[in-house]
Amino acid sequence: MDKGYFSKIAKCERKNFAPCSENREALVEFLQAKAEEVLAFSKEVLGASYPAHFEMPKLLILPVKKQQSFGKYAYNMVLQEEAKLAQSCGAEKKALQEKLAVMKANIKIEQPVKGSFFADGGIVIYYCNICELCAKDNLDFKDYLASVLAHEIFHALHFACCDRTQEWKQMDYWNGVGYEYAKVSAVRESLAEYFRYLWLMKQRQEALLAIMHKELAKPYATVPNYPYAGVKHLLSEEVLENARFHSVLESSLINWQEAYELLIS
Repeated sequence: MDKGYFSKIAKCERKNFAPCSENREALVEFLQAKAEEVLAFSKEVLGASYPAHFEMPKLLILPVKKQQSFGKYAYNMVLQEEAKLAQSCGAEKKALQEKLAVMKANIKIEQPVKGSFFADGGIVIYYCNICELCAKDNLDFKDYLASVLAHEIFHALHFACCDRTQEWKQMDYWNGVGYEYAKVSAVRESLAEYFRYLWLMKQRQEALLAIMHKELAKPYATVPNYPYAGVKHLLSEEVLENARFHSVLESSLINWQEAYELLIS
C-alpha cells in the first residue's frame, strides 16, 4: 500500500492546491456517513452480485484542481476541415464529410476531475472542483458531492467483483491488460455513471439529473472517446433490475471486449 499510487497522491497533488471555503473535516464526516447509505443502496441494486467480502476503501478529499482530457482533435482543426468541405464536391466531399463526423465525435475537451478510485486502496474526492461546478450552475454542493462518491464507490465494488473471476490477476485485468483501454474505460465509467444515475433518481435530484442528460447530449459524448457516454445505452430501462446493466457488469468480469459490445449493442 505504501508504494501504491493512492498512498502518494496527497503529496504529488499539492502543487495543484486550491483554496476552498468548505470545511474539509466536516466534509469528511459527511461523506463517511453518506458512504453507508450508498453501500446500503448498492446492495439493493447489485443483489447477489454484491461482493461478499467488500471493505469500504480509504477516503481522501483533496483541495486541489485536477483536469482530465478526452478526444484528440482541437476545435480549430475541425473548423479547418469544415472550410475545406465548403469548397469541395463529389467523392472528395463525401470523404471529408466522413472524416469530419469522426473528428466532431472526438473533439478534444478538458473537464475537472471530481473523483477517482485507485485499485491500490482508496477513493479521492476533489471537492474544490465540485464546489466550482456547483457555484457555476447553482447546484447543491453536498448533493453533488454524494453523487460523486456513489460513482467512485461503484468502481470499488466493480473492482472487488473482479476478484471472483480473476483472482491473483485481478489488478492486471482491472487495468485492461490485453484489451483496448478506451473500451475498458468506457465499460467501467458507463457502469459507474449509471449507478450514479440510479442514486440520483432515488434521491430525486432533478437538477443533477438534468446536468447529466445535458452532458450526454453534447456532440463529443460518444463511446469510447468519452467513456461516460455509454450510460446512454443503459437509460432505456429505468429500473433497478435493468437487465442490460447487470449483463454488462457480469460480462465485464470475464471479458472487457464482450462487455463493451454488449454495452453498445
